[in-house]
Amino acid sequence: MNRNFFIDFLKIAMSFAVVGIHVDLMMDINPTIGNLLVNGIFRIAVPVFFLINGYFFYDAIQKKTQRKWIKKLIFLYVFWSLIYSKLWIGIIFHGVEVGAYALSAKYASIFMILGFYHLWYLSGIIGAALITMAYYKKAPEQLIIVLCILLYGFAVYMNYYLVKTDIMDSNQETSLIYKNFLFFAFPFFYLGFYINKHNYHDKITVNMLYIVAIISTATLLIESYSYQNIVSKDEGVDCYLSLLTLSVSLFILTLKTKKKNTNKNTTKYASGIYLFHVYILEKMQIAGITNSIQLMLVVIILSTLSCYILIRITKNRPLII
Repeated sequence: MNRNFFIDFLKIAMSFAVVGIHVDLMMDINPTIGNLLVNGIFRIAVPVFFLINGYFFYDAIQKKTQRKWIKKLIFLYVFWSLIYSKLWIGIIFHGVEVGAYALSAKYASIFMILGFYHLWYLSGIIGAALITMAYYKKAPEQLIIVLCILLYGFAVYMNYYLVKTDIMDSNQETSLIYKNFLFFAFPFFYLGFYINKHNYHDKITVNMLYIVAIISTATLLIESYSYQNIVSKDEGVDCYLSLLTLSVSLFILTLKTKKKNTNKNTTKYASGIYLFHVYILEKMQIAGITNSIQLMLVVIILSTLSCYILIRITKNRPLII
C-alpha cells in the first residue's frame, strides 16, 4: 500500500499537538494564547487520529486482516500499560504513591480497562474497531452516522457539565465518563471508516473543504475562548462541537493530496512520540524544567530520539510502536 506523505505528516503534527496539550504550551507566558492552543486548536489531535485509524481499518476489513490489526493494538495497549504501570499501580500493592500520576486503587482499576492518561487512546481504538466490526453490516449506515453524532454530542454535553459543576476540579478522572471508546473514539473512528468506504474524499471539492475548515477553525476558537471565560479558566476541554467538522474537513483535505511517502518509519515516529512523551515529560518535570516552550522542545527531541533507538532495536522483529 502506497503511503500518503501528507497523512504521515499530519500524524506527526498531531503528535506534537498532544505534547503541546500536556506541557500546557504558552500557558506560563500568555494564558489567553495558551488556552486557545491547549484548550482549543490542539484538541483536534485525537479526533484526527481516530479518523485516520477508522479510515485504514476499512482497508484492513477489505483485506480480511482486521483481526490481526486489532490483535496488534491489544499488544501495544498491554505493553505500554505495563511500561507506565509504575505510575499508577503502585498504590494497589504498596499503599503509597508511586510516581506523579499514582491514583487510588479505584481509579487504577479503571485505568486497567480504559487506559492510563494518554493510553485511553489505544483502548478507544480497540473498542471503536470492535463496535464497527459488529455493526457495519447489520445496521443502516445513516442510522450509525446519526448515532455517532448523538454519542459525540453526549460527550460534549458531559464535558461542559462536569467542568461547570466543578466535579472535574475535585476529581480529574471523571473525564473517563465521556473520554472513552464509545462516546469519543467510535464517532470519529466510524466517520473515517465511512469516508474510505464511500470515497468521500473524491466527492467533495477542495473549495468546499477549505470553507468548512476556515469556518470550523473560527468556531473552535470562539468556543474555546467563550468556554474559558464563561465556564472555567482552570479545567481542560476535550470536546467541542466544531471539532467534528474541523477534523473531518482537515482529514479529507489531507487525503486529497497525492504525494507518496517511501519512508515507512514516518508513521512510527508519530506513534512513538505519542507513546513515549508522557514518560519523558515526567522526568523533565522532576528535573525542574518549567518553561513550557523549552519543555515541549526537550520532550519532542527526546521522544523522537527514543523512538529512533526503538526502531533500530526492533528492526525485523515485532514492533511495539
